[in-house]
Amino acid sequence: MKFYSSFSKRFFLLVFLFVVTFGTAYSQVLSYTTNSSGVLNSVATNATGTSLVRVNGASAPGAPCGTGFSSAGFTGVTTYSSGLPAIEVTATANSGYDLAVTGFSVDLRRSSSGPASVRLAYSIDGGTTWVDQGANQAPNNGPCGTTSTGTWSTSVTVSGTIKFRVYGFNSSSTTGTFQVQNLIINGTVVSA
Repeated sequence: MKFYSSFSKRFFLLVFLFVVTFGTAYSQVLSYTTNSSGVLNSVATNATGTSLVRVNGASAPGAPCGTGFSSAGFTGVTTYSSGLPAIEVTATANSGYDLAVTGFSVDLRRSSSGPASVRLAYSIDGGTTWVDQGANQAPNNGPCGTTSTGTWSTSVTVSGTIKFRVYGFNSSSTTGTFQVQNLIINGTVVSA
């Protein structure tokens, strides 16, 4: 019986240490999965979020994928700028709370004529200035739902609202499609 009691204590301690060490690594402020209208899957307690929207000339494609948020209207420009077409999502901390953002991830896919380059960026001043990842992501060039994952680990504390964008560019045709799935703003909502 002593072995069982000792084993149980060690097992509980290991589980507790695992949860404390790794449990928050996957915390999410906001997540979007595959709704074709861009409706969010979840938003953390004490925060609100908006559905995905197309901005800066991105538009709904003529033949969207059945799942995920599909867009078109991306240009052949080969250098990133914050004025390029993009997909945007917004998260806002409730009064008395902050968003402790630890990064972003998103599954990306393009048609053969869609944007070959993608840049992740965020704004904490309503879109006046943007902080971008500094490097491009490459979406998978394949059939609908066949994606590659773009990630960005960064750290920012936001007292109000954060806008997150997925910019597409270097497209061979403005009718080329771009599909986003499983977009996540990682982090937690904390007391201010």
